[in-house]
Amino acid sequence: MKKLFTTLMGLTATATLAVAQVCTPNPNAIDIGDPGEIWPPEFDVAYTCTSSFSQTVTAIVPPSLQILPGVFATVVDYTINTVTGLPPGFSFACNPGSCVYPASTSGCVVLTGNPSGVAPGTYNIIGDLTVTAILPPFLGGTTIMVDTLYPFELLVSGCKNCASSPLSAQAPANPRSLNL
Repeated sequence: MKKLFTTLMGLTATATLAVAQVCTPNPNAIDIGDPGEIWPPEFDVAYTCTSSFSQTVTAIVPPSLQILPGVFATVVDYTINTVTGLPPGFSFACNPGSCVYPASTSGCVVLTGNPSGVAPGTYNIIGDLTVTAILPPFLGGTTIMVDTLYPFELLVSGCKNCASSPLSAQAPANPRSLNL
């Protein structure tokens, strides 16, 4: 019994460490405009001549959102429900693993994949998010949940660019803020 308990505790600790190390929010990421953004403002290019791609995205969750001029709702959290449109062989993982980011915090998502064998092009990726917020008292003070789609792009470029462009080259600028 003692051996079983020790084994289970060891497996639990290992699983916890594995989940906790998915990505780390960038402490230098800042919300420079619209409340609720992702950072960096442009993503790395995935080159088809490399065997792996990894892009960490920091999600910045504001404490409140303006719902009418001068009227703000208090944010409870943002939840990433799904991410669709990723190239074949690509996936995403959240930190925290629940993909729920409380107000006034930063979390991260890491996109990973093997771009070799992926068709070059621009992949239109959609993050399906739910924002949970509390309306001000004069609007009832109720908790609301708003589903929103958040588009962004991932550029997969062919091998011909690998010789002339650094792997840190940036994709074209795309809108990033969560304008609800």
